[in-house]
Amino acid sequence: MPDILFIVMVCHKGHTIFMSKHDIILPSAEKAPLHTGNVFAWMWYFLTPYKWNVIGFSIFRTIRYTWISLLPIAIGYIIEGLETGDAQQNPDHYTTILIAYMIGFTICLYNSIFVAEAAATQKAIRGLTLYSINHLNKLSLEWHEDQGSGGKLQRVMTGRKGYDEILRHIRWDLFPLIGNIVAIFISIAITDIPTFYLWLYLGFITSYILCSWYFARPYLKLYDVFNEKFEKLLSGVYEFVSSIRTAKAFHIGAYINDKATKLEEIGQEAIMDAFRVNLRRWTISNFVGCFWIFLFAWIGFKNTLSGEMSAGLYAATFFMATYIWHSCEVIGSILEKAYEYGNGMDRLVQTLRVRPKNLDITPAQRVPTDWNSISLTNISYIYKGDADQGIKNISFTVKRGQKIAFVGNSGAGKSTLVKLLMKQMLQNSGEFQIENTNVSHIPTGNWLSQIGFVPQDVELFNLTIRENILIDRDNIDEDFLHSILKQSALDDFIDSLPDGLNTIIGERGVKLSGGQRQRLGIARALVRQAPIMIFDEATSSLDSISESKIQKAIESSFEGRTVFVIAHRLSTVRNVDHIIVLDEGRIIEEGNFDDLIAKKGHFAKLWSIQTKEE
Repeated sequence: MPDILFIVMVCHKGHTIFMSKHDIILPSAEKAPLHTGNVFAWMWYFLTPYKWNVIGFSIFRTIRYTWISLLPIAIGYIIEGLETGDAQQNPDHYTTILIAYMIGFTICLYNSIFVAEAAATQKAIRGLTLYSINHLNKLSLEWHEDQGSGGKLQRVMTGRKGYDEILRHIRWDLFPLIGNIVAIFISIAITDIPTFYLWLYLGFITSYILCSWYFARPYLKLYDVFNEKFEKLLSGVYEFVSSIRTAKAFHIGAYINDKATKLEEIGQEAIMDAFRVNLRRWTISNFVGCFWIFLFAWIGFKNTLSGEMSAGLYAATFFMATYIWHSCEVIGSILEKAYEYGNGMDRLVQTLRVRPKNLDITPAQRVPTDWNSISLTNISYIYKGDADQGIKNISFTVKRGQKIAFVGNSGAGKSTLVKLLMKQMLQNSGEFQIENTNVSHIPTGNWLSQIGFVPQDVELFNLTIRENILIDRDNIDEDFLHSILKQSALDDFIDSLPDGLNTIIGERGVKLSGGQRQRLGIARALVRQAPIMIFDEATSSLDSISESKIQKAIESSFEGRTVFVIAHRLSTVRNVDHIIVLDEGRIIEEGNFDDLIAKKGHFAKLWSIQTKEE
């Protein structure tokens, strides 16, 4: 079973640049860019609820860094005034210009104004996280069973971090270069700098970035290897940690460490390869930068000597070139980070593009309130790639209030039948109906609200016993809760605990025994008061006394409810109304307990084997 993930979405319409601190706005699911795996398309998708904030601050950042990048021109203007003697004749003019520019420069350095922008981007990042968790909840059971839990969570967190880092680099590293470029155009437009300098600057920027991009290309594959291995590492560690009793019982700490070490070594090798690639990129790109700086120094020197430029303009053009080198150097680092963090975001986007299987066929229909029967007619489900697994032509009808059991050897099709009954997948053929309503047309949430389910392996959380039983149910009557605890044979156990129902049970219920975990799962199902109950070998880990109590609950406490029991231990189905015997995905026998024993068929043989073993 996939992890149960809880999600709270706060939806809000409208937009404003300065928003409240707490509203997280999720974009419309219908507008998700499922057609593309482009990371930037997905980044913008999560920013769209805050687009006016983003656009407003992008304009402000461009103005900010343009003003800062005009410093060489301001200094060049003053140098030119000093060179010509105009500054000595009109000192107040140059002083006013210098003070005005420095005041604007100081304002541009004031970063507190970006608090609202940071709040919006952080909300977009949290929106990505919430959307991802919601999406994971929608994906099919088969998809979750193929993925490691640690890897899934790591993919979300790596994507979240990647999104955060890419946004940070765009805001603080890309906009300075944009400001440089705008300042170049302004400088050439308002001064006597020769026009060909525009092409020199653009050549500098283009050649540096193209060189950085070319030598940064291997990053994508290297970081893909690293992130893939890291996901596998976390999945393995998560599984071992969550199964700590087994790990300690078999004393496999050395094995776990060895496995983790091998994966870490592969990751380390990928990181060192990335470091070597970065060193090569950085070295070659800086040679390119040095070439252009020397070129600007030489051309400016020659033009100043020839009288084509003043010393002030020479200083301005040279310092502008150093600004560009610094910005391009930062952009080169961004390219490396874009591949590193972009790969993390890309792996999450691949998951977000997995389309959930639609288990709800239109038109939607309601569960009949006065239904009298549940029927399966010629139901078949064959697993992809394995024609021998699944169920074939299953047909039976259960009257409301009846108790029906499914028995058979491992692989007989019992688990597949449970998944179909719970609408975790749809049959390949046949009809599954409640009264005259096709279950495939009933929304999954509505259908599951009719079911109380107790799996063989109960999933528990590191919460209190009360929270694990109630989950999404609040304000429950305490007398009713205690009656449930008694029915599930938990009352004596809980009474013996100092904190009672408020006892924390540890991750996956590690502080409880197998039988206690199963009884807690039974209480969780009973508290839902559902008209349909499914017990999937729910008493397999119970001792005989607890099993007897649960059996009495199944037999006497569910009057009017329909109960499905999937059983390995045949003694638990002795008093049900009807037993269906499965073998290789087909029904081979059915009837009540006594009839099946009298037939001396497959069921009788299973019963004989179990009674001899006991």
